[in-house]
Amino acid sequence: MNLDEKVKKAGGWARYYRSLGWSVFPVKRGDKTPLIKWEKYQKEIATDTEMREWSKFSKPNVGIATGKVSGIVVVDVEKGGATKDLPPTVCAQTGGGGYHFFYKHPNVLVKNRVRIREKTDVRGDGGYVVAAPSLHKSGGRYQWLISPEDSALAECPQWVLEQCAEDSTTKTDWGAFFAQENLEGNRHQQAVSLTGKILYHMPIEMWDAVGLATLKNWNVEKNKPPLDDKELISVWESIKKAEISRRSKRKEPKNKRKSKSETLLELVDEHKDEVTPFHTELKEPYVRMQIDDHAEIWPCKSKMFKRWLGRILWEESKQAPTNDVLNGTINVIESTACFDGDQHVLHNRAAWHDGAIWYDLSDPQWRAVKITPNGWEVVSNPPILFRRYSHQQAQVHPISNGDVKALLKYVNVQSDDQKILLLVWLVSCFIPDFPHPIPNIYGAQGSAKSFLSKLLRKLIDPSATEALTFPKDVKELVQVLSHHYCAFFDNVSSLSNEISDALCKAVTGDGFSKRELFTDEDDVIFIFKRCLGINGINISARKSDLLERCILFELQRVPRNKRKQEQNLLEDFEKERSYIMGGIFDAVAKAMRIKTEIKLDSLPRMADFAVWGCAIAEALGYTQKQFLDAYYRNIRSQNTEVLADSLEASAIVRLMESHEGWEGSASELLAKLTEILTSQGVDVTKEPTFPKIPNALVRRLNMLKTNLAEEGIELDTGTKDHRRVVYLYRTEDYITSSSGDDNDDDFSNSQEKL
Repeated sequence: MNLDEKVKKAGGWARYYRSLGWSVFPVKRGDKTPLIKWEKYQKEIATDTEMREWSKFSKPNVGIATGKVSGIVVVDVEKGGATKDLPPTVCAQTGGGGYHFFYKHPNVLVKNRVRIREKTDVRGDGGYVVAAPSLHKSGGRYQWLISPEDSALAECPQWVLEQCAEDSTTKTDWGAFFAQENLEGNRHQQAVSLTGKILYHMPIEMWDAVGLATLKNWNVEKNKPPLDDKELISVWESIKKAEISRRSKRKEPKNKRKSKSETLLELVDEHKDEVTPFHTELKEPYVRMQIDDHAEIWPCKSKMFKRWLGRILWEESKQAPTNDVLNGTINVIESTACFDGDQHVLHNRAAWHDGAIWYDLSDPQWRAVKITPNGWEVVSNPPILFRRYSHQQAQVHPISNGDVKALLKYVNVQSDDQKILLLVWLVSCFIPDFPHPIPNIYGAQGSAKSFLSKLLRKLIDPSATEALTFPKDVKELVQVLSHHYCAFFDNVSSLSNEISDALCKAVTGDGFSKRELFTDEDDVIFIFKRCLGINGINISARKSDLLERCILFELQRVPRNKRKQEQNLLEDFEKERSYIMGGIFDAVAKAMRIKTEIKLDSLPRMADFAVWGCAIAEALGYTQKQFLDAYYRNIRSQNTEVLADSLEASAIVRLMESHEGWEGSASELLAKLTEILTSQGVDVTKEPTFPKIPNALVRRLNMLKTNLAEEGIELDTGTKDHRRVVYLYRTEDYITSSSGDDNDDDFSNSQEKL
């Protein structure tokens, strides 16, 4: 029976070690601190009842008491220490890269000794070691090189026992010391003793000039053969460092007490393998925290970091830190993060890094999905990429070879155009850092607009706040958007010009700034490209700039005989969410391969989305033409909405229905448009949005110039006969499908694909 089988049969590593007669107890994970009062286990072995009580600890390390109770003496050699003269025996590699040599206890008292030689300690009676497969604070694990199943314990070397049996208070007979010659085996220890005596009694200014020369002469005369110069200098420097420390401590006032902040900062330094301060590109201070087998990213002022600081102080001193102590400690750590720490750019939910797309699953293990053109995988310890917010929820674990089209079973999207646009937009949201159009979902009550928004949010950026409402002003909106990678606003009836402009900036990635709280000089900068969505009974994006950044989705009221309870639909959807997520990641990876081959002759306003959309469409099994036809038809409907919302634009469209071209002054054009509207029963004097003076008309038409051009009407101004003239003329460049008409022949077989 091999080692793993014996461990399994015993019921775990701790019980296996107990079966060998070794006394075990739980030790803090990633640390060497016992989790219990362990002194009794220096004399007796734990019972089954006691070991069951220890199951309350989460994944503890295993400690083994050395000495007579377990029948073992352990020689602890740090990484780089000498091991050649240690007899072969049961041996483990420590998590820090050193070695534990397990020897048979001689049944006489073996004291613990530190530095019996350089980088070598002994753990005997009253001591303990951490055993495999425990986790070291460096992240490495203890592991057996020669396990107790591979070899019996060897006898402990006599020279080790002599070092441990020596009374540390016994005075050295220096006359005999200088008279004797030293052979291999005790030269190192004799060098340590002499170095200590020289440094202790000699003034510091004479150490290197006189003391070191004395040590070298003794080495040549009394050691047979002499120690290597390198080893001798190593002993000298090591003991010198200790003596300097002893003298500096002796000079400190004995009544000086450390403050709690000083104690706390020292404790943080002791945990430096777990705490890595760093800052963002905006000089925001953060810490990367090693928690068990994964790392987490916390703001320095976060509640979690304050709780962690409180815990380590309590464990050390059984004292609770005050807010002043916490704030003072955090201020020091923040300065370290900003001035000494590395810089990292932190993202929300999705990011590009080294040519790959990373998607934060936001799960307790802080895992992320890494997507490349070759495929995707779930990574347990991703680079420092993401910050998290309290509202975010964990994404489900994706399943390979999924299908994003499974989503269509749960949403009330009927037309082929809308199906392909919905799927392409959804997949595009997993590709960060380019402008994504805003789905403006509208329709009558009972058309499942909110339900569609909720499902899209669950797939892109799961959150406790699935549907948002617009805040009162732009500053609050910016704050909301900064915390959400994807935000859907529910039941929107209208949008102010300020909110519309802010949404445009949030899509394209323009920056926002605001004053930092309680300061007059510092600005907080927000720069992001967000995936946004809006739903309402009517089209709420009426401003042309915003509407051009939208995709319109009109939903029809669900017939009564086809309605289903939302809870039942959600339960079925959750069963397939992992499958849909896998299909999304498959499509993103494939689109990354395809995009380099996409070449378009002309591009719409949202050019990046059009290019990525073609690649995604092909990845989903459609053609570029199918996607572009659907997208351009949607743009045409946006343009129709803009022109229909403007009296002056609709009058120009009517004017150009019977003219190939028109020219005249702004006053003449205003009179002509007023005449057309009056003939349609519109009293322009009562219309507040209709311009009443020529200059105002020209300004309004310039804002609509792009929309008119997409309707095939070019607008220009110039000078003729010393007067300003407005020119209107028709072009053949209509925004239609690439085939030049609006029929759906290209989708004759698409229903099967969808």
